[in-house]
Amino acid sequence: MPPSDFKKVKRGVTATIFQLAMTQQLQEANRVGHGGGDAAEDDVLSDLVKLRHALDSARYSVPRKNVVRSTAHQGLLYTLGDAEFRTFTRVSKNTFNVLLDLICDDVVFQPKRNSTKRPQRDVAVQLAVTLEWYAAHRNGNSVSHFVMNYGIGAGTVSTYVRRVQKALLRYYASFVAWPSHQKRIESSAFHEERFGLVEGVVGFVDGTHVILDQKPHINGALHYNRKCRYSFNVQIVCNEDKVILHAFTGWPGSCCDSTVFSKTPLAQHPERFFSSDQYLIGDTSPHA
Repeated sequence: MPPSDFKKVKRGVTATIFQLAMTQQLQEANRVGHGGGDAAEDDVLSDLVKLRHALDSARYSVPRKNVVRSTAHQGLLYTLGDAEFRTFTRVSKNTFNVLLDLICDDVVFQPKRNSTKRPQRDVAVQLAVTLEWYAAHRNGNSVSHFVMNYGIGAGTVSTYVRRVQKALLRYYASFVAWPSHQKRIESSAFHEERFGLVEGVVGFVDGTHVILDQKPHINGALHYNRKCRYSFNVQIVCNEDKVILHAFTGWPGSCCDSTVFSKTPLAQHPERFFSSDQYLIGDTSPHA
């Protein structure tokens, strides 16, 4: 996102202060034993420093006008039918309520001490906006779409997403965790009895892609995958209950699954994750 005019002004003042201070130091070094400095330059530098402090204390360069928005849309979250609710949020109402109970008391949703800002919107609204934003694609997750549907400001969408994301990530290790030795033995026995697989199967691995709407500015061509889309490659391991046990990403979409899997901790240090004769099942690309 390009910097705002306000940020450009702040950066310009900072650069001017730095240049003027360096110039004064050089002049003072050359004037050693030849008299004092220039009082006028000192006054200018002092005024610039005061201006920079004033800019730091102000969030906006012009008075902000708050737009009165309707909150009637919030009631729709609770009156929609199950099918309609899932269409917007991609989860059932029960799952939504579980997530809401999990994060509603998180510190990110609490007002800061001695804060004069208006209270935040209902956490349920912030969660609904985030889930719909995650699930939408292209025009579906445009800012104007959320502004009209939820009655929030354009910049508020990203604020809600960041808050909910922070709250959810605190529980990542609680839900995405590698199984214990005993659990792996139980999974192996289940796969052998239910599916007739040979002993030792503790999970299933496959790659997927997180699609990017735009070509990345840095190494964009590397993210162009075989399906003619820009993406990140993600390796996912799950068990027989479809519970994710391990997730690994960070490699561009042009990399094949076998390459990305070879960089995972599972492939780099298998002794930390598997006992003897234990392995994962995948397609012909990854090698467990």
